[in-house]
Amino acid sequence: MRDNWETAAVAAALADRCEQVSAALLGRPSSASGRELRFGKRGSFALRRDGAKRGCWNDHERGEGGG
Repeated sequence: MRDNWETAAVAAALADRCEQVSAALLGRPSSASGRELRFGKRGSFALRRDGAKRGCWNDHERGEGGG
């Protein structure tokens, strides 16, 4: 049970800091809106920055996504 709590706590902390984490890993976004950050030349990597899906990402070029 503790492992689930720790995993949830780490996920919540990363979501709360998704903009800082993405900047550290991916650099400056190619575009930004109130809803998401986009990375890459064509903006194919999207990161949600608000709401219940904050911290979730989608790589449209690869067809992959996650939280």
